Amino acid sequence: FCRSDILNFLSSELNTDKNSLRTALDRHPFSAYVPLVQIGKNLTTLKNLGFTDDLILKNLCVLLYPMERIVSEIDKLKEGPGPEYDYCKGSDGSIRQDLLLQLAMYNIEKTCNFTGEALWTSGYCMDQEQTNLELS
Repeated sequence: FCRSDILNFLSSELNTDKNSLRTALDRHPFSAYVPLVQIGKNLTTLKNLGFTDDLILKNLCVLLYPMERIVSEIDKLKEGPGPEYDYCKGSDGSIRQDLLLQLAMYNIEKTCNFTGEALWTSGYCMDQEQTNLELS
């Protein structure tokens, strides 16, 4: 894949300039290693789930993660968010739509101590977490 292909695709799909997209993607240390096909599928999935272009743009790095993990986290957050999420709830008691993607990425990344390695589906972070538990 080519980084410019990703920027061209996202610029076209999200109607925004390539420089702001590049800046947003560069925040993630492994953004250059995610294939365009995965990013495209993830974008389609998020739009089908009702997320607007604006919400996706504000959380652009969500497109880099395995979508099954993102959807799983969103489902968990929608099912029954605990009291630690009270400040994120709307008047109906559910997590506000504008915070779901941020919280999903947060919950995924915290398993890897926010290193960015949660992108990979190999389970490295889980192995690392287990090792940390065994050492304690």
